[in-house]
Amino acid sequence: WKIENNRLIVKHRDLPKKATSIDHIEGRQENRRAEIFSDDPTLLAPVVHSKFIEYKAPVDDLVFDVDLHSADSIKQWSMKIYSGDELIAEQMNDRAPGRSIRFPLKREILSKFAAAAEKDIMFRSELTVEMSDGQVETNVTEFKASKYRNKFEVGRLNLIVFDFDKSDISDFNQHMVTDFITSSIYDNSYTKITGSTDRIGEKEYNKRLSTSRAVSVRKYIKRLVPLVKIDEVKGIGASNLQFDNDLPEGRFYCRTVLIEVKTPLE
Repeated sequence: WKIENNRLIVKHRDLPKKATSIDHIEGRQENRRAEIFSDDPTLLAPVVHSKFIEYKAPVDDLVFDVDLHSADSIKQWSMKIYSGDELIAEQMNDRAPGRSIRFPLKREILSKFAAAAEKDIMFRSELTVEMSDGQVETNVTEFKASKYRNKFEVGRLNLIVFDFDKSDISDFNQHMVTDFITSSIYDNSYTKITGSTDRIGEKEYNKRLSTSRAVSVRKYIKRLVPLVKIDEVKGIGASNLQFDNDLPEGRFYCRTVLIEVKTPLE
């Protein structure tokens, strides 16, 4: 971060100030760590994780039906999807395709579809098949994407990370929540708060801990915006792990609360 040496204070200790319990083997792993703190939250902005979904498709995959007359004689095939002249997705295989070819609608592809729909740009799929005798055949299909505006704007703030076995909101978390509330919650917004834990510990205990984390965030939001509409506050424990809990970082990121805000569009 190009911070001058005279502004850096380096300390060391046997265990972190807020250590993970050494009753668990994962705790011993996690306590071998370096931590970065600052009295200026903006310095740590590059490591703040927030997640927003701008576009959502009604299906998970883009599916192309394939009609093959002589699948046994196919040597290899490739399929490309273009937005105008831009290649946005590609698949290839040295075996005959099945009755359909599927392209998962990942976020980057959805963004391309949405941008093309705005400008009424045609998409083009090209299926090229090479036969075992060297003959090559290409089939081209054109199609359009349609975009519908949701009746709600959805904002999400994830990774409000808590210390191990704690549910109190740190100063840094308070700063994140305040910024998010200021920019995302309005008088007509509806809010949902979900707490989570890592996999360490008993199932029922984790459920209570995750609920306590969600309640702490609710109380803090209510302090900032007393009239905020909060539809749901719940804890789900470790029932929906979003990160690899075999890794210390993954467990840290699961000790979290997710705030989801829906605001009706005018």
